[in-house]
Amino acid sequence: MNCDGQWEGKGTYRWPSGQVYEGDWRQGNRHGKGTQIYKSGGKYVGGWVLDKRHGYGKYYYSGEFRGDYSERQYSNGTLIGTETYYFSSGEIHRIQIENGERGRETVIKSSADVRRQKEEKRQREEKLAQQRQKEREAAKKQQKLREAKAREEKLEVDNCLLKLYVDDGSWSENSARQLCRIAIKQSHNAIMANCILDKGYKKPTSVFDSVQNVCEQISINPGWLDQLKYSTPLSDYLTKLK
Repeated sequence: MNCDGQWEGKGTYRWPSGQVYEGDWRQGNRHGKGTQIYKSGGKYVGGWVLDKRHGYGKYYYSGEFRGDYSERQYSNGTLIGTETYYFSSGEIHRIQIENGERGRETVIKSSADVRRQKEEKRQREEKLAQQRQKEREAAKKQQKLREAKAREEKLEVDNCLLKLYVDDGSWSENSARQLCRIAIKQSHNAIMANCILDKGYKKPTSVFDSVQNVCEQISINPGWLDQLKYSTPLSDYLTKLK
């Protein structure tokens, strides 16, 4: 309050009737931005000038119209321009204001529009759900393929290891397993895969990279001796290697 005992600044006032105002005050008047809650339960949120609605505001309805609201423009307490009414059902109507009174009403969004939009939304959501289901199924399929491939590769490595590894203390099982993995990854190219096993067998793992490079060059342009030596299935070459 100011020195004259008038409301000033921000504050909340409750009338005996049950109405409540919360917002800006000036010289005892609602002035600025504020919210007026009426006894009916309706609520106006917007601008005020000297105790009158002014500028842009929204009115929220109560009772059987709860959920509906309208956007309005005021000039010193008088409705002006247009009022847009939003129904809780989704419909939208626009009302022309003439001389402070509501006049011609235009339907911006009808109940048919609302139903159509809801159906379109339902169809979009259903399509999206179907797409996500397909993606989940595809991901599961890919996961199963990866798991099957991993099992197959492990069996191939284990089979290679059984044929290649000799526990005589001259070469470690880990080195043999690593060489098998390298060769099996190149099993689509028999010359390169067999060359890797041949040149890497019982060699230190530090030379495996250089072995791969050498064998790659051989597989690109193999001589007749290389073709004779390496052009057999990997499993057959493993048998011959030992």
